[in-house]
Amino acid sequence: AIVMGFAQSIDARVTQQEVELQYLQVNSLPSGNNAPANDGNAHPNLAPPTPASATGADAIAIGSASVASGDNSMAIGVGATAAQANATALGAGATTTRAGQVKLGGAGSSVTVGDIAQSTAAQSGTTEVMTVDASGTIGRDTTIRPMLTMHNTQISAMQATLVAQNTAIAGIDSRLGTLSLVVNQNNRAANAGIAESMAMANLPQANAPGKSMISFGLAGHEGEAAGAFGFSHAMDNGNVIIRASGSYSPQSSSAGAGIGFQF
Repeated sequence: AIVMGFAQSIDARVTQQEVELQYLQVNSLPSGNNAPANDGNAHPNLAPPTPASATGADAIAIGSASVASGDNSMAIGVGATAAQANATALGAGATTTRAGQVKLGGAGSSVTVGDIAQSTAAQSGTTEVMTVDASGTIGRDTTIRPMLTMHNTQISAMQATLVAQNTAIAGIDSRLGTLSLVVNQNNRAANAGIAESMAMANLPQANAPGKSMISFGLAGHEGEAAGAFGFSHAMDNGNVIIRASGSYSPQSSSAGAGIGFQF
């Protein structure tokens, strides 16, 4: 009866273990087309995997050739190594380098965080800038955020200054355009005035006593043209000559008169 009861107790415990382990499966066989299925049978032609080693106090090692030698350490993954106290190595080839470290993946592996949007939504308080050193250690820098805020303020002030300067430059450009137009107009008017003077200067006049003359003249200067007309009369005594003239160009018009005494 005692033996029977002991056997029943063992059977119950085994059943309980089977229930607890029904979602745990470990396959230590190699993968590939020639690898046999994980059928629970022995495969003597295959090299046995390197066993996991958990030698640290309360250490856990899972995976072929995984080593958890630090106290309270954990190594999960093929070749994962946690040799320092309270260190955790997760992923194939992950190797910790200091106590209390959590190392994700080994050389050539990548780390992906699922649903980062939900993590961002769950954040509260002031956010900081995450930093990563050459060895892959993650940290945060509390000085960058204030500097970014200060720089944003300075950039905003600079943008406002630039807007004001651009407005001022636009005003100067507009005034320069107006000044250029005025200078061009004055230049054409000056050239036209010279052309008018030349046209008037070339008007012939009466010089015989008692005779009158109506005359016309044309002249051009620096792209501007002008015409002139005149009237002159010599008195009977031949000593007094009177003269009047006028000129016209697209830019301006002029008129003049004169009297001369000959003796």
